Amino acid sequence: MTDDSDRSKHIPARAPLPDAWWDLPLLTRRQIAAAVAVVLVLGVGWLTMLWTSGDSSEPIPALYVAELPLGRVATWDRLAECESSGRWDLDTGNGFAGGLQFTQSSWIEVGGAGSPAAASRDEQIMRAEFLYERQGWDAWPSCSTQLGLSN
Repeated sequence: MTDDSDRSKHIPARAPLPDAWWDLPLLTRRQIAAAVAVVLVLGVGWLTMLWTSGDSSEPIPALYVAELPLGRVATWDRLAECESSGRWDLDTGNGFAGGLQFTQSSWIEVGGAGSPAAASRDEQIMRAEFLYERQGWDAWPSCSTQLGLSN
């Protein structure tokens, strides 16, 4: 015969929740757990929507640039050094703006909004990649030649 102290050794431990939780019927606990899971899933979906600005077709600039080869990013930094002395916020009023000296029309053509000078470095690099796909290094004729970049 075993006494109660021996039997308690074989009862599995409960998660650290208040006793009131364990006093609820099993069905009620399952319903509450399911509701919590739904709230978590909806919350993650909502946060994802905010993170991507609700437009999944437009890449997030920082993530886009992070996926580029380091050499490619370094090339954009060198080009910006030539175009604007590396000043990503440059707007001299000469029709070109930002570190890569976009025209307003080319900036808009590749999906930019506002002024390139107001955009982050990552967004300017991302938009420059889009412009490069359309025009090659010809979009930056003087500095691309100086840096030996060819299409």
